[in-house]
Amino acid sequence: MNFFLMPNIKNECQSLKNIMAKFIIIVMAIFYTSNAYSEQITIVAIGADNTYGTGKSKKNTGGVQPSEAYPAQLEQMLRDKKFDVKVINEGVPGDNTPGILSRLDRAVPENTKIVILNVARGNDRHIGIKGEEDPYVDEIERKLKERGIKLIVLPKLKKVTQGVGLTFDEHHYNYEGHTVIAKYLLPKVLNLIGKK
Repeated sequence: MNFFLMPNIKNECQSLKNIMAKFIIIVMAIFYTSNAYSEQITIVAIGADNTYGTGKSKKNTGGVQPSEAYPAQLEQMLRDKKFDVKVINEGVPGDNTPGILSRLDRAVPENTKIVILNVARGNDRHIGIKGEEDPYVDEIERKLKERGIKLIVLPKLKKVTQGVGLTFDEHHYNYEGHTVIAKYLLPKVLNLIGKK
């Protein structure tokens, strides 16, 4: 009698081992996938006034607080799409494109995936290099590429917004203008980090 039961027991044990092996593989795959997606994505928005939200002057300057500027709005849009993301606002009011290049390494942490560059064209005019920003932008791109960081360069903001949200100073943007900029950036960022 035992002779006839032994093959069945062996078959059942083998089936149980196969089931357990498959179960372990599935659990490991789920664990690996969840860990891969749980890593926070870091994006840095770097620029001057319109990245920070408002200008340097305490009076006669339009704009918004950093919590309402396009980096913060973009972060919320990405979070609404279930991305664990941090968009760091590295806008400095009054800065210019050479200044952005000089602080790039300090402003962009090691784990950054994407940098959004808003070239400081208005402030570049004040130092006499308006229209001559390309070498600085090229160097910014080169430095980021060496670190494996993707770059999105914003075009002139008036082209992005079509004038929507310009404040009384005709240089800075209100909340609505920053929303337009964030919505413009959203598909470009999704393209680089992958849609969910």
